[in-house]
Amino acid sequence: MPRNGSGTYTRPQSDYIPGTTILATSVNSDLNDMGQALTASLARDGQTTPTANLPMGGFRHTNIANGASRNEYAALGQVQDGAFLWGGTAGGTANAITVTLTPPITAYAAGQAFRFISSAANTSSVTLNVNGVGAVALNKGDGTVALGAGDIPASAMVTVVHDGTRFRLIDVASDAPWVDLASATTTDLGTVGANVRITGTTTITGFGTAASGVTRQLRLAAALTLTHNATSLILPGAANILTAAGDTATAISLGSGNWVVVNFTRAAAGYAGNIALANSAAANIGINLGTAQASTSGTSIDFTGIPAGVRRIAIMFSGVSTSGTSNKQIQLGDAGGVETTGYLGASVQLTDGQSVNAATTTTGFGIRSALTADVINGAVILENMSGNNWVAHGVLTDSSRGAGYMVGGAKSLSATLDRVRITTVNGTDTFDAGSINIMWEF
Repeated sequence: MPRNGSGTYTRPQSDYIPGTTILATSVNSDLNDMGQALTASLARDGQTTPTANLPMGGFRHTNIANGASRNEYAALGQVQDGAFLWGGTAGGTANAITVTLTPPITAYAAGQAFRFISSAANTSSVTLNVNGVGAVALNKGDGTVALGAGDIPASAMVTVVHDGTRFRLIDVASDAPWVDLASATTTDLGTVGANVRITGTTTITGFGTAASGVTRQLRLAAALTLTHNATSLILPGAANILTAAGDTATAISLGSGNWVVVNFTRAAAGYAGNIALANSAAANIGINLGTAQASTSGTSIDFTGIPAGVRRIAIMFSGVSTSGTSNKQIQLGDAGGVETTGYLGASVQLTDGQSVNAATTTTGFGIRSALTADVINGAVILENMSGNNWVAHGVLTDSSRGAGYMVGGAKSLSATLDRVRITTVNGTDTFDAGSINIMWEF
């Protein structure tokens, strides 16, 4: 027996004794046993192979060469260098990519990950062929969505993983170029890369279909309307956006043709992180203060250009008086002008003598201040109830005497409110003191 189970060699014969005759059978037994032991050993020149696992006892193989095929050891440096995953600059064409790995693969398997540098920007769907194993689809998202034009820019560092059926695009590291895309009712962002300049003025109601999580940076080249939809095109403020040249935004796909727009930013100076609503110039989200107007002349004070989407308006009076005894009133209007009928309201006057003077109003939200010397202070609040339906409420005082005024009412406009007017019932008394301003919020 050349070696025991622990690998220890024991001679079959006892030690030979000097001066005695050595029997041929004893010598042959030792030599045969040694020959068997050598035959069972690994030859340094590779002529023999193991017949069982070789435990290393905590020791390493050292000074090994790089592996050159799938059934060879990999050197640690080879692993650190990513040699098995790196395909260098891709060959083939922009839409039919080929990659060569060293050592080569012979079949695709789920979980295989490879990296390469693209040679050109793709223009449509893409296939990938690694080491000539075969061209298979290179898709994005859940693996079922074909790549769109520009999803792989030129000279990009690309990482892909095989899912058992096809390759999936995992990452594209690139300074993606800006690509122009003409505005359309459905402006398909799935057909272009990460950075998109939208041209034209066509109203947009959707951004097409792309896998959930796909992100597009948008830059608008001209004024157009983005149409809010609570499911398919979710916009900041839940309202339509009227864009201007240079505005930017980020659009994120929710899958199934649905998108959400975040971080809409105006290019115009003085507006940061805000949006503009349809039928308006730029409008800050939050509380907005108008420009105070002196109520020292004229028969009416108008505030126009109130943005669509406003939900509350405060009309503020400071030391306001008129030349006559006509009651004051507030009227609402839209693009068609100020409406002078259809108001459901009432006004109450309380004096220092505790007398009450009340009346209904139909031509506006009335303020029962009917003395030439009255000096009005306070505010009336307008609130949007739904659609174009507005309600009013307010409390004002007369600083010239001990009197107060309560205002309330409702009005349904023909279209979206964009203006308010402060005037008198007779329409001829002129303002002669004080100032008026408005404040609105979304």
